[in-house]
Amino acid sequence: LLGTAPSEIRAFLGYVANTGVRVGPALATELAWIARARRIVRYPASAMKGRSAHTVELNDMALAFLEEALEASPAKPFPFSYWFVLKRWVVLRKAVGRPTLRMHDLRHSFVSNQLAAGTPVHVVQQMAAHRSLAVTALYSHATDEARRAAAGRVQIGVAPSAEGAVVPPNVPPSGRSSSGRKRKSPLKQEAYAMPGGGIEPPTRGFSTGYAPLIERLTQPRNPKKTGG
Repeated sequence: LLGTAPSEIRAFLGYVANTGVRVGPALATELAWIARARRIVRYPASAMKGRSAHTVELNDMALAFLEEALEASPAKPFPFSYWFVLKRWVVLRKAVGRPTLRMHDLRHSFVSNQLAAGTPVHVVQQMAAHRSLAVTALYSHATDEARRAAAGRVQIGVAPSAEGAVVPPNVPPSGRSSSGRKRKSPLKQEAYAMPGGGIEPPTRGFSTGYAPLIERLTQPRNPKKTGG
């Protein structure tokens, strides 16, 4: 698409595709908003749809397209109107066989590609200046490969025993302790099968397991003394 774009708008389209900035704010970009040394563009609240200031990080391609635009127009990188761009965009999209493609779809592609590349959704939300994570999540399109990779990243369990049954680690056979002696009442045994911290953060008062609580609950209560 960018390879066949007219020279007048090529830098503009490349900038939008690599930053995800909406078309309106991108056209309004002022020289004073650009910090080349820090590779950022600071958009004031007045230029943004959500009326909140927004900082855009410039990757290598975004910076290159912005420099190309400033070389052609040093005072203002994109010194043309929306209608100027749209007229050339309509011709371009027909030429590449995408007659219904919108300029705003460049922003959509930026968000979707960031999510597909593994960028955390809350980071993409900030990059796209979305008001909520729910809006950003609409752009997520998980592929089969992405789901398989995600399933393999986190695996919880133990290796199967020789007989094929899954045995929790360090848990002795039922009815006997690790030393081979007969166990006491299960209620009075330490809750060895459940880690002290559990899988989630420990609940206050239960960080060392249930054994102390069970011990107190199973102790016989002293009968009340009555006056004689």
